[in-house]
Amino acid sequence: MGYVVDLTLILQAMFQVSLQDQFEGQVTAEHVDEIIYEFHCSERKQKIHDAICAFAHHTVGKDNVVEKIQSLLNENQVRSSSEHQLIANCRLTCRAADDAD
Repeated sequence: MGYVVDLTLILQAMFQVSLQDQFEGQVTAEHVDEIIYEFHCSERKQKIHDAICAFAHHTVGKDNVVEKIQSLLNENQVRSSSEHQLIANCRLTCRAADDAD
């Protein structure tokens, strides 16, 4: 479940980057690396994975999995303005985490 949600949100972020006029519809390898790194370091990812763990511990059947994935994607979908904020916040978070190591 986590991989599906993570990949979908990363692809949404790449699509948002491609829509920016300055990039003329192109997403470079550097953009992809930055998006993946920033998502990996984000609190957002941790909250999603925590929600998935809690869901998995309380679910006996597979019937609710698709609904839970859709719910997580709807709650966390990338919006153009929030994407820029995510990038800015994550840079600070990731840099601080790297400095702590």
